[in-house]
Amino acid sequence: REYGSRYIPHINRRMRLVLQSEGSTTGQPATVVIDKNGMRWIRGGWKRFVAENDVQEGDIALFERAKSTKELRMTVYFVRKSDIEV
Repeated sequence: REYGSRYIPHINRRMRLVLQSEGSTTGQPATVVIDKNGMRWIRGGWKRFVAENDVQEGDIALFERAKSTKELRMTVYFVRKSDIEV
């Protein structure tokens, strides 16, 4: 919640977001929805992004907001559950 409040501005209740996986040159359009409590949720586009990046249950997604773009763009880094030793 704190990360979203800091890096995703509260301009509108619904905003366009571009998700880009680490090392990719293209982005996946998505939508950020802000609820009445200020929580940010990634909606439209998230399921496709997850499928295209073969995200599995237990994988961890880390988000980094791009600093040099006018649009809201985030690079997503994945830590794969299969790569973590337990």
